[in-house]
Amino acid sequence: MKRLFTVTLMIGLIFTVFGTAVSAEKAHKPYEIELVGLFAGSTGYVVGNALAGWINKESKWLKATAPESLGGFLNVKEIVAEPEKKKTRMFFTNREIMWAGKKRLGPYAVAPFNTFDYDEFKALWFCILGGGSYITTNPNIKTFADLDGKKVVIESEAGGVKSVYLLNLFKQAGIKPRGSYVKSPVAVGAMKDGMVDAIWGTSDLKSLPNTWVPGGRYRELIATRDVYPINFPKGPYDAMVKELGFMETLAERPPYSLNKKQTAPWVVKQQHMYWAAHQDMPDDVVTEVLNILYKHCEELGQFKANQKLVSKKTLGAMGLPEEALHPAALRFYKEKDMSLEDITVVGAR
Repeated sequence: MKRLFTVTLMIGLIFTVFGTAVSAEKAHKPYEIELVGLFAGSTGYVVGNALAGWINKESKWLKATAPESLGGFLNVKEIVAEPEKKKTRMFFTNREIMWAGKKRLGPYAVAPFNTFDYDEFKALWFCILGGGSYITTNPNIKTFADLDGKKVVIESEAGGVKSVYLLNLFKQAGIKPRGSYVKSPVAVGAMKDGMVDAIWGTSDLKSLPNTWVPGGRYRELIATRDVYPINFPKGPYDAMVKELGFMETLAERPPYSLNKKQTAPWVVKQQHMYWAAHQDMPDDVVTEVLNILYKHCEELGQFKANQKLVSKKTLGAMGLPEEALHPAALRFYKEKDMSLEDITVVGAR
């Protein structure tokens, strides 16, 4: 009799727990989010669409869309201008954008963007480690100082984040290029046609520990023209960092990271890129997204080569302090015993 009672009680408990879980699942209200990357074809856009597809297929209550964006600043600007997006938007960003917001520089210098607390934006997961400096097709331009008086593309539009530190860097180096503001695809065409002397060039970490490739938008140019990298100068760069409180360091890319013309290390400005959300994004939404991403993250490499770096080992490897992460993301990585150190540190182990 006692045994029968025990078995009955256990069965009852199992059904109670199972029923409660099912009820909780059914009771969860539908929720919709945006995964805002960058322009169509970019890594941020591709990742956002892949993740949205997995979420919509596997989550019982969360749905996602992945709209195109024309810039990282716009991803932040729209949340500041439309506070309701704090709870519905995850976005692709980088350290520079967050830095400029905190410092009230560039596009963040005017209201309402100069009153917002940008520490409220929290990191979610690692996306890319890249870096950049100027590149040229002019073999007579060998150093950063040689850009003095030359036609140089600064960024896509005046007053942006990049122009803040580049104009200061020119000042620290004592040079005055003839700056222009042209969107990246147009800049590449202008370089081909000989209309500008130097444009911004990038390289992305392809595989650990130290294999780099040119950024996607520059590969056709590099394949069809002799392109020469220009090193960032350490002294002026350090002076710029000190004056502006800039946070990205210089780094060396090994020979041939850009092309065969790069026979020596290429000194570039490092660039960390990741996904983020406002701190008001609900914890259960962040956890649901990360659970699905964790399951599929090692499939991202089939969509973009630089996403082969994203794995169950490196998902949290943004090199950011714990307080910079969304609380739910921090709990997730701690439960998975995943490192938050920079990906180059994690990958070197």
